Amino acid sequence: MSKKEKESRNAKPLISIVVPAHNTERYLERCLDSLVNQTLKEIEIICIDDGSTDGTLEILEEYKKKDKRVKIKSIPQSGLSIARNTGIEMATAEYIMFCDSDDYYELETCEKMLEAIESTGASVVINEINTVYEAYPERQLWDEEYYNLRLSGLQEMSKSVLQQTDVASTNKIFRRDIIDKYKIRFPEGRSYEDSYFCYAYFCVGKTVYYLHERLYNYVRHEGSIMATTWEKDIKHDVAIDHLFNGIKFFEFLKEHGIFEEYSDLFWDRFLFCENFTLTESKTKQRRQEAREVATKFIQEHKNEFYMAEPGVRDALIAINPKLFFIDSSRTKKAILKFLPTYRLQINNIWKLDALIERNNSLLKELKTLTTQINQRKEK
Repeated sequence: MSKKEKESRNAKPLISIVVPAHNTERYLERCLDSLVNQTLKEIEIICIDDGSTDGTLEILEEYKKKDKRVKIKSIPQSGLSIARNTGIEMATAEYIMFCDSDDYYELETCEKMLEAIESTGASVVINEINTVYEAYPERQLWDEEYYNLRLSGLQEMSKSVLQQTDVASTNKIFRRDIIDKYKIRFPEGRSYEDSYFCYAYFCVGKTVYYLHERLYNYVRHEGSIMATTWEKDIKHDVAIDHLFNGIKFFEFLKEHGIFEEYSDLFWDRFLFCENFTLTESKTKQRRQEAREVATKFIQEHKNEFYMAEPGVRDALIAINPKLFFIDSSRTKKAILKFLPTYRLQINNIWKLDALIERNNSLLKELKTLTTQINQRKEK
């Protein structure tokens, strides 16, 4: 890189850090201190005030007065996804990172993440998470199992690699050109939004680099979004959002023509999303709704369902009994009821249905071609 190019690049931020904030005055100063004091100075700190009613906005304004790198945009309370998406739209740097306003970075986080992504050329770099327990210490073993990196160095994206990778958005550095090219955004109006965003990004990226340093501090405290998952308050019965995010992931893969490449990964994720929903939903009605949503989705995409591994198909059939009766014909009901090999039979029937649909499509095309040939002969 020439001297002129370096000077031009240094004139703008190298990393945009998106910080959504909603009523986090208790934690916000620690968060912002960790950002404005980064050893890498070429950053912009994009703070989205998501309709706060406490002193959050006043704290943001104070930091903006002291540091021109701090940018603020206030929006009506809209949720974490819209706040983050707003920040993405405002970002100007080559790379994007996220920091929740109740968490905080280590002081060398940006410098080390930038060096890693530029030296390796990876699509994304992931660091380890340090969990700070103000509440829920019983989650420690789960956290360590999930957030500790299982892989090292530069890896090609694959189903195996992604199954061993956490889907938190906050311990990663992303390339903005990939986010923009594929219009990757957080699903609005849904919880557990990180899983969709990360998996969508992973599947259009090429490589991932694992940096074994704890550079992000995740604070578990009462009242957090994840905390509502474990509480019994039915007002926060949102576990089913995992299932809807899984369906949105399917739509993303189909839109970009990469479903076949990642079909096994998708159906594994879909099974996980439904199991999570059935386990964490707080009412019988919500669990029933989840089964209805899953059953309808599979019925509408049975051709893609055959691409799942047999064990995954069996597991989905087991937790969605109505899948046995996708076709209401007496023949199929009899097969399912009386034959010990009913799963094999129903799979063969579904495959036959798919072949029939394909055959009908080819017949239509042949008819059209025949008509065109006859018209030409008449002329």
